[in-house]
Amino acid sequence: MSWGYRKILLIVLIISSLVAYLPLLSEPSRLNIGQFIGLVGLQLIWWQIILGDRQINRLFTDDLFWINKIHKFVGKYGFLIIFFHPILMVLSYELNPLSFSTSTTLDKGILIGKVAFSLLAIIWFASAILRDRLVWRWWKRLHLFGYVILPLLLLHAFKVGSDLKDPGLIRLWVSFLAITYGIALTLRLLDWSGFTKSKYKIVKTSLPAKNVTRFQLIPIGEKIVPRRGQFAYFQAKRFGQAHPFTISHFDKKSGELSFSIKAVGPYSSSLANLKVGEVVFIDGPFGIYTRELEKKHKPSVIIAGGIGITPFIRWLQAKKIDYLFYGARTNEDIAYSKVISSSKAKFYKALSEPSSNEKPAFITARFIEKQIDNLVDYDFYVCGPPVMMNKICEELIARKVPKKQIHTERFSL
Repeated sequence: MSWGYRKILLIVLIISSLVAYLPLLSEPSRLNIGQFIGLVGLQLIWWQIILGDRQINRLFTDDLFWINKIHKFVGKYGFLIIFFHPILMVLSYELNPLSFSTSTTLDKGILIGKVAFSLLAIIWFASAILRDRLVWRWWKRLHLFGYVILPLLLLHAFKVGSDLKDPGLIRLWVSFLAITYGIALTLRLLDWSGFTKSKYKIVKTSLPAKNVTRFQLIPIGEKIVPRRGQFAYFQAKRFGQAHPFTISHFDKKSGELSFSIKAVGPYSSSLANLKVGEVVFIDGPFGIYTRELEKKHKPSVIIAGGIGITPFIRWLQAKKIDYLFYGARTNEDIAYSKVISSSKAKFYKALSEPSSNEKPAFITARFIEKQIDNLVDYDFYVCGPPVMMNKICEELIARKVPKKQIHTERFSL
């Protein structure tokens, strides 16, 4: 089955999984609608756990950015659906929403539901409202509460849900969710430990540009085979953080691959301390960012900022790029200048802090227009700091370049 059909299959599975609860609406009432919304919410949270596991996602697609969009959509709008469940339950049973009694099994089940809903509200607020203001690691830690919320909601459902007290299809289905949740949690723990990832040893490090370290790795056992432009998750130690980085080089014969990582934050800066001989854990490959370059319907224009050049190194080596516009602070920040000079790409650079008497320059649509005419006749690939990418994409669209001809890769999704 092709990757496109697998994506469709995933969407069908998400939608059809919600149909299991439709029997609750055979006799519409405020109570039945509330129970339906609650179980649909439980199902959507289960999907959030599933969509957050790369080991499961790779069965459907290597396009993690597409998966992340689905994940965000389900999380953002799923909560708005779930929000009506406690309201309808309070109205149906005439409950006191401020009560914290634990005198009966029902009371305990209701309290568990309140705790789970509160945690869910915190995660939703952090993701939907505060995402751009939160440091990544704190946002990630908050999301881990999702693995606590689902079992709490399952316990809540079995304690208070009348449709789950007796054997039936809905009870059987929710039991299936509980079992598969356990499997997904186990896979996540194995992933965190590094046991489900490919082991690689660092054989060489070098500095291709200022504050950039190239790590050359050889596989210990099974190797991964990345296509040009793909990325993988780099984990320096067991039970440590794993972040996505583009695979800048790959040798098919030996399996050696390279990551070229710029020290721009706490995690990437810590990687500069890794030594030759150390073992790291790699999860991948993922991504379809530069796949259109294989089809090459139109001449290709690469717009790179700083270490944003890495997805294109292998394409430059294969002489598949026509134009390269590279923005950096100084000449020292331009990575792999020898690869660029030996490629067939027409190369234009813009330095914001030139060392000579030249004026500072930036990559803009106007800068590009001075070198090529009729921008609508080209395919554009943009990679670099988010601010630069946003500005370039807006300028290209303003000049009538179709969105389908503008390709970007954003790890911050």
